[in-house]
Amino acid sequence: MGETICLPQSARSITDTHVVYQVGGRGDNKKRSELKTLPPTRGRRELSNCNNVTKVLIQLMGETRRTPKNKKVLNKINAINMLSYVNKFPTGSKFEDCLCLAEWLVTHNANKIIIASKSQKLSVLSERRMFLLHRYHNAHIIQTSAEKIHTLPGARSLIRNASNLGTVTTIFSIALNDATSLHNLDVASRSLDSLSHFVSLMDKSGEDVSKERFKAGLPILDVQWTDSQKSENIRPILKVMNRLLSSNSPPFINISLEDKLIKYTNEVLSFKEIASFLPSSLDELEGVGFDFLSKAKSPLVVIPSLSPGIGLVPEVLPIFIVPGIQDKIEKVLETLTNKILYPTICINLQDHNNSLSNSARIIVKHMRNIQPVGPYNLVGVSWGGILALELARELQSQDLKIQLFLLDGAPDTTQSIAKLLGTGDELQCNLITRLLGIESNKVQEEIINFQDWKTRVAYALNEMTDLSPKKKLYLENGLESTYLRIIQLLNYKPTDKLLSGDVHLIRPKGDVQEDHCGLYK
Repeated sequence: MGETICLPQSARSITDTHVVYQVGGRGDNKKRSELKTLPPTRGRRELSNCNNVTKVLIQLMGETRRTPKNKKVLNKINAINMLSYVNKFPTGSKFEDCLCLAEWLVTHNANKIIIASKSQKLSVLSERRMFLLHRYHNAHIIQTSAEKIHTLPGARSLIRNASNLGTVTTIFSIALNDATSLHNLDVASRSLDSLSHFVSLMDKSGEDVSKERFKAGLPILDVQWTDSQKSENIRPILKVMNRLLSSNSPPFINISLEDKLIKYTNEVLSFKEIASFLPSSLDELEGVGFDFLSKAKSPLVVIPSLSPGIGLVPEVLPIFIVPGIQDKIEKVLETLTNKILYPTICINLQDHNNSLSNSARIIVKHMRNIQPVGPYNLVGVSWGGILALELARELQSQDLKIQLFLLDGAPDTTQSIAKLLGTGDELQCNLITRLLGIESNKVQEEIINFQDWKTRVAYALNEMTDLSPKKKLYLENGLESTYLRIIQLLNYKPTDKLLSGDVHLIRPKGDVQEDHCGLYK
């Protein structure tokens, strides 16, 4: 029954519907199912038909975000979020999932949220997330035990207590295998005239409850995992929750994270993430190798900006930028530095075999020669985020104030990209073939057969024709520099102590706002 929406597990952008396909039809069996493109008008009509029992695949991927044509629907959603969401209580066994949902609700102007969870003891991270929601969004979050809804009287008591705090308009159930509790919530909430959304994020065990609500004309959105698959988190659904709650959304949604189309699209997205993370051409890789061999006396390099110079305007403090794994920072950040009014200094990692904490101590000595006292403005770009964090910790250990900006440089984000390259032999072979642009299956197989990194690099470079000795030297060292920094990133583990200064995370347009990228660690 219902619709099938395929969601990415780690999508960089979600756009509006591009293609609508109809698979099979009423009475068709699997052998006779066929795939055909529907005209746009009919596709929209199929989506808005609540009695539709065919399967519809909605492609939610893309590189650009287009303005939805049906603005009335979105306006209605926004109005509900802003005016009607007073009390809501997500229920589920994993408290972190409940908090993700709570953060999404707060961004839609919710201010009173009840969470009924099986988790009794909160982690330090969960307590901090709740504290930040209250402090910066004035959100009042009440935690209670999910044991209450295991019985009908307990569910009614929970509904009654929630109603005493204000008008209850929305119920989310994000437990994946608790149909009894869902049934109790269903029965207990039927007396609520104010209820506009009842959302079940479960497996098929809750389908009977959803069908009964649908037959009774009660609000229901049933989002199911295909083949009872449990997602690592609910963030992919939150990316499109506004659309799912729209009046045109069908009441039954099947989420498939393993669909072939999604696998292919995720592979494409993963390729783009890696491509933006690593040197994108032989020339860039050669530049990385040149920097690796240069061994400058100081790790600090002044780069052009709109500032008249360091120290000429004492109240304008410099910006220290730690770049990612790219060629000259002047090229990468040229469009940015041309608009910066501050003196701008690039930080180069000189000793790739040294630990990041030791490198940070050395670099801070050079920084203090230029700027003796804080606050220090630090910017970490991509891979540079981990070194920027260590610099911030070293400065704070000397009782100096910092202000840190991470340009898509949160460790969780960059580590997840690096992990796409694999580990061990797989990592080495993927790096060599990707950075050198090797497509020959024979060469790739031979690289795998060698036993160590240096032998693999030497063989790959010898297979490339028309390389001068100097270019080959720079490429070899570019590979070495990149490999060492990837290993540093994969092994990086931040300390448990949180930074006390201001930390700003800047991410690409289209990324989910509620994703904190692990910066609470």
